[in-house]
Amino acid sequence: MLLGRSPRAHSKLAPQESDPEGKAQLSGFTQALAALGWIEGRNLQTEVRWGGGDANRARSYAKELVALQPDVILAQGTPVTAALQRETQTIPIVFVVVTDPVGDGFVAGLAHPGGNITGFLTSESAITGKMLELLTEIAPGLKRVAMLFNPDTAPGGGTYYTCEVLRLPPNHPKWTRSSRVLVATLKSKPS
Repeated sequence: MLLGRSPRAHSKLAPQESDPEGKAQLSGFTQALAALGWIEGRNLQTEVRWGGGDANRARSYAKELVALQPDVILAQGTPVTAALQRETQTIPIVFVVVTDPVGDGFVAGLAHPGGNITGFLTSESAITGKMLELLTEIAPGLKRVAMLFNPDTAPGGGTYYTCEVLRLPPNHPKWTRSSRVLVATLKSKPS
């Protein structure tokens, strides 16, 4: 997307501007682009917005960035990607730190995303059982595990990983939008 002309890449990041990790990520991104020959001010123009995890701010910034008609938008996180998806079906959006792009409706499939959105997964739900297995190896006496999540931002309201481990369907009565903690009692080692 960045080849062929002097693109305008608009980056929309979730952390606060004062967040050292967010600044380091942005620095790494711009350094990697520079190493590929894309230099800010010479053949690349970027705009950065710091949403700080605020859904209203993410929606506002999404409208603002889409109105600038960039060549591509980098989105960090599910809420930011969702806000951008509502604003454009034509400007390419590349996401990072999105866990379930298919389940969230950002892409039709991982192999063939379709539409204007593509990106990189943070992890795959199928390995959740393996994570639990590793926990039981580290702490053999482990009998209960708690998982904390924000149902407003967690994929599937928090069911993405936990349904994989417990083998519960996403519409199981145990799950509600107000759930914030799941405590699982382990009866045997996961297979």
